[in-house]
Amino acid sequence: MKILVSILLRQARRNNAANPRKWLEDLQASKWTDMSAQNGQIVGTALNGKSITVQALPGTTIADLIMASELAIQTIDAGFTAPVSQTAGFLR
Repeated sequence: MKILVSILLRQARRNNAANPRKWLEDLQASKWTDMSAQNGQIVGTALNGKSITVQALPGTTIADLIMASELAIQTIDAGFTAPVSQTAGFLR
């Protein structure tokens, strides 16, 4: 999950450097239309008017992606640029 959150944070900054939180919110609001059991791809539409495909391992659900995007938003709201480990979070 931590790796997925890191990837989403990088994508959000790349696609909307001024407001990465907005990109993550748009990702959550996407219409997730299909998950292929054959190749593990999750297909969504309407992320800033574009179709997006997320490559996932078999067994990964759309719920996992939404949870990771929510953790990424919480990371941004807390002022961090990457997910914190339990140790770092405890020490702060």
